[in-house]
Amino acid sequence: MQVTADRTQADGPLRCDDPGYPALLRQVQSGSCVAFIGSGPSTTDLLYPEWGEAVSRICVHCGLPPMSNEEKEDVNVLLDRADEARVRDEARYCNALKEIFGKPIVNTTRAYDLLIDVRFRSYVTANVDPLLADKSRSSKNRLGGVYTFPALPYDCIEKRSIYYLHGLVDVGVVPRPHQIVLGRQDFAHAYDESNGTLHSFLHQLFSFQTIVFVGCTLREPPIARILESCRKARGQIYGGCDALCFGVQY
Repeated sequence: MQVTADRTQADGPLRCDDPGYPALLRQVQSGSCVAFIGSGPSTTDLLYPEWGEAVSRICVHCGLPPMSNEEKEDVNVLLDRADEARVRDEARYCNALKEIFGKPIVNTTRAYDLLIDVRFRSYVTANVDPLLADKSRSSKNRLGGVYTFPALPYDCIEKRSIYYLHGLVDVGVVPRPHQIVLGRQDFAHAYDESNGTLHSFLHQLFSFQTIVFVGCTLREPPIARILESCRKARGQIYGGCDALCFGVQY
């Protein structure tokens, strides 16, 4: 199915009274969309901290000073401070990830129930918390596997799979540092075109799938760059008349 109403991040979230809403509804009902889930559903009701607050807590856990509110909004500072914390004390760094994201799940949001109930083709997230994976395990709907960085098989995209682009901190598990993408060095390694599956996975995803972004700001520079590159590629593939994405505010 082709849709003429393409959107960019600058267009903002799609509202029910937006002219593009009927196209979104048709696409979702057809089961042909992939949900790209941002931090919105996980940070609602303070279930998990947002990116800046998480990095600040990790810094404190590793013996570094907390970050200011201004620093928490600066992507470059976040990347550098995460690296600094990991270098300072890698064991505490990993334990901090467990304490922040791997705590027992005692509450969740209705958003995840609704997302799983909708027949999305697959689910992709840059979050590292286990809420989405947990919902897949308890869902009455049949889902495919849960795949985490660096193992991201694109050939499972048609099987209602769940992909954790930046790794997963599961409940009660101390993650290995190379399995979580958080600092500048992590991003450089994970998104190196010659180094693994993540860059290739996102290129295929954004080039050939219709994406519904839910609660996303796409602050991660590599994702934004790949998205823009794939918008141009889709224009060549589909003659400029196929929708790449819809933004839905949570």
